[in-house]
Amino acid sequence: MAIQLFMSVALSDVLDTSLTPAMTSTLFNCVIQCYSSTGCSSIFYNKATHQCAVSSHVYRHGDSVLASSTGMKLYTWNQAGCPLSAGWVYHRPSNLCYKLSDYKVDITTAETACRDAGARLVVVDTAEKNAHLLTLHPTSVDRSWIGLRKISGTWKWSNGETLGPFNAWKRDHPHNGKECGVLSGYLQGWSSFLCLTGTNINYICDKEVNSYSRLKLKTLK
Repeated sequence: MAIQLFMSVALSDVLDTSLTPAMTSTLFNCVIQCYSSTGCSSIFYNKATHQCAVSSHVYRHGDSVLASSTGMKLYTWNQAGCPLSAGWVYHRPSNLCYKLSDYKVDITTAETACRDAGARLVVVDTAEKNAHLLTLHPTSVDRSWIGLRKISGTWKWSNGETLGPFNAWKRDHPHNGKECGVLSGYLQGWSSFLCLTGTNINYICDKEVNSYSRLKLKTLK
């Protein structure tokens, strides 16, 4: 699988302060370090000092974790079929594209919108996915429909799979009679919600990518 670099525009002077930069000779070596790590989604590289830091996080403009005056430039993986211009973000650890809606709807509208985009309401079957999806929320109070419904007494995902060993229910959820799942930024996990009456909620779609597509490390614009 080929690796290409797009370096014309970069978000400069940023660094996730939780990371520890290490020395490497070139940006290409930093890319290879990320590419060789299954959990890497982004890299930071300082051309002047040859410092490299890898991260599993997918960053966006306005992320509160970014600090200024570090001399670093941020690069993030881009995958064909996950157009950033349309709001999709490629998450390399799960090899999936994710999109947070720009508007709030009921769950039926959310399911239809994801399906029309060749996707589905998101399946959150690992702690790593859950943590990543929470970072898509602009604020900590946001919430989004996920592809989890109680059907004939059993919680099932939008891909037809039964809820497995991983779950992120918070407090006393799920509630009886509330049979749709919501990712809650406030709770940092899941809450149950009324399927028919809930309307003031965003949603997250996910979709698979073509494994034969070319991966590119693209500077964040």
